[in-house]
Amino acid sequence: MLDLTAITLLCPCNDLESKTILEIAKEKGLNFYKIEGSWGLTLENALKQIDLTQLRPHVLIVEMPDKSEGQIYIKQLEQLGKTLHIIDHHLYDDQTQLVSSLSSLEQFAQLIDYKLTEEQIKIAINDRDFLMGLSQAQVPWGEAYCLRRKEWELQDKSKLMSEAFEYLEKNVRDLENVRLVLAPEKFSSVMLEAAQFPTEKKYNESLEYKKVISLKNVMVIYCDDNNPKNISQIEFAGSAKYKSALEQLRTQGKWEKDFITWQGGGELGCFFGAIPRHKLANINELVSQLLDICLHYGRPLRHYGCTFYLPLDLFSEEELEANKLLNLYAIKPEYVESYQIDIDKPVSLEEAKEDAPISKERQAYLYFLPHIRNLIFDIKNEPTKAEEPIKQDRLKRINDLKLKLILNTEKSKITTQVKDVSLFTYFNGLYVLTISVESDEKLGSKSSLVQDNDSWWHDLFFSSPEEFNKIKSLQLQNWLHFTNQARLIYASFYEQVKEGKLPNLELTWKEGDAEKSTSFLTKNEEISKTTSQLSGIIMHLLKYFFASTSIEKRLISLPLPDDRMFVSVAYGLSGTLPKTQFAKDEVKRLFSLALYVDHKNLVFSDCQEYAYDSEFTKNLLKQHTLSRWEENGTYSGCCSYANAYMGFGGFFSHVIAPSHVPFIYGRMLLVSLFYQMTLRHYNRRISHATEALSTQNKTENFRELRKKFILFTNNYWFREVTNQTQGIEVFELQTKNLGLEKEYALIKDEMERADEYAVTLQTKNFNKAAFWFALVTLFVTLFTVDGSDIFILNWLKAFKDTLGLSLSFIAVVWLVIWLKREFGSKK
Repeated sequence: MLDLTAITLLCPCNDLESKTILEIAKEKGLNFYKIEGSWGLTLENALKQIDLTQLRPHVLIVEMPDKSEGQIYIKQLEQLGKTLHIIDHHLYDDQTQLVSSLSSLEQFAQLIDYKLTEEQIKIAINDRDFLMGLSQAQVPWGEAYCLRRKEWELQDKSKLMSEAFEYLEKNVRDLENVRLVLAPEKFSSVMLEAAQFPTEKKYNESLEYKKVISLKNVMVIYCDDNNPKNISQIEFAGSAKYKSALEQLRTQGKWEKDFITWQGGGELGCFFGAIPRHKLANINELVSQLLDICLHYGRPLRHYGCTFYLPLDLFSEEELEANKLLNLYAIKPEYVESYQIDIDKPVSLEEAKEDAPISKERQAYLYFLPHIRNLIFDIKNEPTKAEEPIKQDRLKRINDLKLKLILNTEKSKITTQVKDVSLFTYFNGLYVLTISVESDEKLGSKSSLVQDNDSWWHDLFFSSPEEFNKIKSLQLQNWLHFTNQARLIYASFYEQVKEGKLPNLELTWKEGDAEKSTSFLTKNEEISKTTSQLSGIIMHLLKYFFASTSIEKRLISLPLPDDRMFVSVAYGLSGTLPKTQFAKDEVKRLFSLALYVDHKNLVFSDCQEYAYDSEFTKNLLKQHTLSRWEENGTYSGCCSYANAYMGFGGFFSHVIAPSHVPFIYGRMLLVSLFYQMTLRHYNRRISHATEALSTQNKTENFRELRKKFILFTNNYWFREVTNQTQGIEVFELQTKNLGLEKEYALIKDEMERADEYAVTLQTKNFNKAAFWFALVTLFVTLFTVDGSDIFILNWLKAFKDTLGLSLSFIAVVWLVIWLKREFGSKK
């Protein structure tokens, strides 16, 4: 404890906390100076208001930093022989060491050994942790609100606060992770708090559940009334998890020449502020990096494209048992066309420049190894060969149908254009249905969000309300959510119904002038039946390709291997490459949600906002991702049910996402899925062939199956499909994480074991036949008839001159060996 008579306190009176400190100082009879001024006072301001000769040995300085170069004012006091006690819980400019995490009031009380009253403790909590701390301490709404009103009144800004609330009603811009506000400069002392301020209902709910209230992350840009782009101040307030990220940003060493910065907060929240020192300050980069820290789920997309894959093994058990071919396919010619690539058709320079579909297809065709191109693409006018290519049939009136896939959520309506619906057929009668979609809304070419520079964020603040609504619809969270929901084929457990996890998904299309629709679940469906109901959307699309009754019957009787479709998805992010480590880690976390087809509502705060344990997920990502281009902002990965690509920049959004992903990597994925389906189909056939082998001693089915498996291995199974390095890596990752090598080894092992069993069975059957042949031969030779006489006693003599002696000898020897093996082994 300090000697109270040896203390001089230098303290402003610009908030409730500093006012309380001065009141305690007066109560304890301390020597103190009340420094005049609002927020932002410095030690330089304070020393101009006091008589330095009257200072006592210990000088307590409350929240007035020395911002001079070389801290000349602190040195000035030290040269006077004063011991300085800095009381503060904020960081300024490039300062990295926090004086204390306690509020200034709590620090002051400790220094003078003063016990705070309950009311003073609430004031300390209010200053240190704002409303989050008050809710944690279970301070009722009335008291908490009263504390904030006292602050406003003390600072003479009650009226301004009311105006700020009114301004927010029309000018707030809410994204998933952050609230954005462009505000006139006059609100610079109140807007950050006003934009974060919760409703009474929300505060009371936190008290009821005994949880810390979660306040919105808020970013405010203050500007000149007459020129919105003349920025005078930038502020951010949000979750405490951003504290270290803000420190990384603030201490880069590049901002001091351009900005006055400050940072603060406690264990439950944090805040940051910056004021440009001059008109040439690099505001664009600072705002861009701030958004890297807090935007996350709210980051708009420059591109969204997704293809859903539904593998279909439509062979019934009866067909497998009878070893029949599948005879199901029935195209409806008014809707569907067989599609082949015309590799002889010239591609014009304009088509290549415009990246037309024919150009993309030709590029994909040439990307693969020459000897397999005609197996994985169906080529127009190609001579018939023994090996059949992957055939494609697709909806030919896709533009006329105006198919749209729409997810309705509580917050918004997420609409996609269905760009392609195709049914691919493999040589063995297996199918894959693909549904390719793109976001209905797209950013215009003049939008700042499609720029690859630090001014990309302008439209988030400066665009018209109509344009911002479009931007809002393109938030990453919307599309993570859409991908997760649209892949569902059927409800797999009742909890999905009870918890409202089934998608409110609908497919709309045009038939003439009429607009029609179907949904994931038919209307008024009983809950007890939903777990066995296939998506109405999937059924509708399949009926374009198959006869309605036959496909319905098969899909009801055949259990699908998964309740969700496979996904290949690309997210083109707006903005520039993340620069701080925190921002890079956040993008990697978001990529994990994309790869494992999760979204914001499925993450856990205890797992550091991952959908699963954070360390588990990070280790999993190492197995499932390619890191070749991560430093360039391109992330790619493959797991057992999804391929995902995420990236920054124009090249990713204009080339990789719309061209490479669907046309090249998508074709690789299609091949991989057909490999997987074929192996699983063989597994089904092996079961039936083995059953026939063991119960009916039929080996012909199995011999035919083994022959087909060898043909598949030799003619269709390729471990490399391209000589392009990245393509090799992608295909290897796809096949590895689909577990194809393991499945292939398992099928091969089953084949070999079944083959051994078949050989053993054949040997056993042959041995039985040989046994009976030997007995007959022996009988015939023993009882050879010559006329009417039987020469039993003279058989040895008779055999000397006949072949019968040799045959009987062999038969006897074989009979002895067989009897010894059969009966001797049973002893």
